[in-house]
Amino acid sequence: MYPNPDEPAFGLFVRGQVEALRAAGAEVDVLAMPRRGRSLRGRLAYAGWFLRGLARLPRRYDAVHAHYAVPSGVVGMAFRRWARRPLVVTVHGSDVLVLPERYPRLEPAVRRVLQCADHVIAVSRFLRDRVVHHFGVPPERVMVQSAGIDTRIFRPEAPGWEAVRARYGQEPLVVFTGNLIPRKGVDQLVQAFARVRERQGAGHLLLVGPAVDPPYRELLEARIAALGIQDHVTFTGAQPPEQVAAAMAAADVFVLPSLEEGLGLVVLEALACGTPVVASRAGGIPEVVQDGDYGLLVPPGDVTALAAAIRRVLDEPRFRERARRYGPQLAARHDRWRQAAELVVLYRSLSQRAGP
Repeated sequence: MYPNPDEPAFGLFVRGQVEALRAAGAEVDVLAMPRRGRSLRGRLAYAGWFLRGLARLPRRYDAVHAHYAVPSGVVGMAFRRWARRPLVVTVHGSDVLVLPERYPRLEPAVRRVLQCADHVIAVSRFLRDRVVHHFGVPPERVMVQSAGIDTRIFRPEAPGWEAVRARYGQEPLVVFTGNLIPRKGVDQLVQAFARVRERQGAGHLLLVGPAVDPPYRELLEARIAALGIQDHVTFTGAQPPEQVAAAMAAADVFVLPSLEEGLGLVVLEALACGTPVVASRAGGIPEVVQDGDYGLLVPPGDVTALAAAIRRVLDEPRFRERARRYGPQLAARHDRWRQAAELVVLYRSLSQRAGP
């Protein structure tokens, strides 16, 4: 999972972590497939490509770090046995929640990877509990650390925010960022926004992210047309982090209506920009959004509650004030540069324990 010419926004957080690790003094090599396959067959081909690539690597490593239990973790497990070096696996949510349910035959592989790993990193306490209680990993081998955000980019009044604001005028600006896929709840957001606009008499919805599921994009466009709000919704496609930060900083409210979510890194990015958040009470999101303070939480999939929460945040300035005051402080705890230093310590400890 790494950005490539075909999908420049794919795995940006992994690239960010690599950059931070190198800045912290670690030597890092990245092995990433140029394109990804979304089918089970594609994932297996992806794993086979990785194994062949690892076999050609000449350098002796202190550790291997796999993002997602499958398919990368499967490759990492093979590398661990071949090179006799410790394996770290970061689970992000879909690998331990969605895939095992969609492909039951994958669950034994996920379990084996997690139990084989020398250390597992869960991006939220919610996922940590899942790894420990469902997959049987000893709790002392599991730590909680988000994928980290770049607080140099995501900050209040991020460069470009005024241009975004000017583009959409004085209307309330509602922003979503992420992949346009069903489990992100974008359809529910579109329906909720239509109700908000009807009540407020104004508003613009900015959907920032790649349409990785073309049929779902078509469904969204049909929904938007049926609701008569096509002039008030903009699809931007994938954007570089700087443009995402500008949109977040310009927003009156950021919305993440996911049906399932490991943590929701974009929530932290929005808070780093000082923007109040409305999000689903799903997965690890409640760990970073304090309901009623600088944002509101709603039941996943509840369009009525989502619309009401968006209206409330737009109507009550205190949410914006609290987000501006406390959001950047909360986000600073998830600064990727600080987290990289912690990872270097972990790698060194595991390598020393494994021996030469």
